[in-house]
Amino acid sequence: MKWPASVLVVALALSVGREASAHPEPAAAQQAFESARTLERAGKVEDAFLAYAAIPGAQHAAVRIAAAVSLLVLGERDVEPAIVGWLGSSAAEEARETLRHLERVRDGRDLTFARAALQPLADEPGGLAKRLLARIPR
Repeated sequence: MKWPASVLVVALALSVGREASAHPEPAAAQQAFESARTLERAGKVEDAFLAYAAIPGAQHAAVRIAAAVSLLVLGERDVEPAIVGWLGSSAAEEARETLRHLERVRDGRDLTFARAALQPLADEPGGLAKRLLARIPR
């Protein structure tokens, strides 16, 4: 099922725009995040996106990144600039988290938009960027 872009954008905006006072207990947030990840690994991408977006305190980078990549997997292109921004972030953890989630994108053609942002990361430890670049057709 393809979600209307308006629903996905509103859900992502709600997850990104929550106030800091909405922070859950760390254990509860981690449990919710792991539940969403389990749904995603089971191929239930739409359910996983909704689970990520429903996590209280979803303004955390890891949740925003997971949700954005889920949108990308669903075919939403509006998230591409945000993903490129995270890849180029001076916060190394944010770039690594983005790389890790981009591994979920099955078709390398869907990563073409990120080629320029991935190239400077190709020599980073772990080789994630290099593996992603290898999947993008020339």
